[in-house]
Amino acid sequence: MKIQRTFWNQLHAHLVYCASTRKDAPPPGSSSGMGMPFIVESSEKNAQLVSSLTKSGLHAPVLDIDFPTTVTKNGDEFRVCISTAVPSGKQMQRLNRRLATCGLAASQDSSELESKPADGVVITLNVPVELVPSSTAGHFHLYIDREITWANYRWLLLAMRDAGLIGQDFCTMCLGSLQSFVRKPNVTKQAAPETAQPTV
Repeated sequence: MKIQRTFWNQLHAHLVYCASTRKDAPPPGSSSGMGMPFIVESSEKNAQLVSSLTKSGLHAPVLDIDFPTTVTKNGDEFRVCISTAVPSGKQMQRLNRRLATCGLAASQDSSELESKPADGVVITLNVPVELVPSSTAGHFHLYIDREITWANYRWLLLAMRDAGLIGQDFCTMCLGSLQSFVRKPNVTKQAAPETAQPTV
């Protein structure tokens, strides 16, 4: 059965001010600070963002990776190679334990976790993945097609942050929103409107 992700739009503060004159409550995980975006669910066609949150209430991880990354398929396995400094063996072991706990990778012993510095970090997953270029050159979005609980996803995000594979800001946004967001393919970053004034 195909995973049904949810899709969202980002509204900037001046739009939120207009909306707040209605009796709409802000969605879970949205920000209310001026200058900070609110996130509201949308149709896939009109959305700017793709979420890890699926229609079932579980999460299919979607990760923002700020390093050159490749994916190769070998039988039923997907080899994700991230060109960045190799984290400590302890951090890699923790990450691989989290991946195995989530059902995304087979349990691996320490001899299988070694990555050569020239290769960067190599993660072998046993579930389908899709790698999509970000609008920022050399950055990528990694979609993992397996639903997991938020509790497991939270621990996975923390392990990936500690291993240096996702950024602190992205991780903080995910934990605060109780889901992860990336821009839909072919959607580029847009600056918040600077001259629009709130209307009452």
